[in-house]
Amino acid sequence: MNEFKYCPLCRTGLKTRMIEGRKRLSCGRCGWVRYLNPLPVAQCVARNREGRLVIVKRDVCPGKGKWALPGGFIEGGEEPAKACLRELYEETGLEGRVLGLLGVYTQRDELYGPVVIMSYEILIKNENFSARSEVKAVKLVDRKSMPAIYFSSHRKILIDYFKK
Repeated sequence: MNEFKYCPLCRTGLKTRMIEGRKRLSCGRCGWVRYLNPLPVAQCVARNREGRLVIVKRDVCPGKGKWALPGGFIEGGEEPAKACLRELYEETGLEGRVLGLLGVYTQRDELYGPVVIMSYEILIKNENFSARSEVKAVKLVDRKSMPAIYFSSHRKILIDYFKK
């Protein structure tokens, strides 16, 4: 993760100080503070009518070559549910309908730092999928044939999904 050494506003060297009860990098000259706010992620548990789930084998880090649920970063001004559908389409070519919010989760990502994940249940419209942007493979699985899932947040989401 990119770490600041100098203030992006006035170029003064940054120092670690206790601010609002936490150690944070800050500028003693202009008062700028480096907050580690989480990045927003939209993720989906996409399923067909029989309940089989869509999983993707990632072709990018983190988790390159590992299985995960479809999803990605929410863009500025984008609604989380729409971002979820966009990411599903970009990665698999699948279209779907949002059935509802499954939950909100957090994780610390090795590349991006803290993320907050909004997970949605999606009913896919068809099964004409293919590996597209940022993925090597796509497949439909049931609970018994689910391979190891890379992200701890995705594993937690699946545990919660199967409880309902």
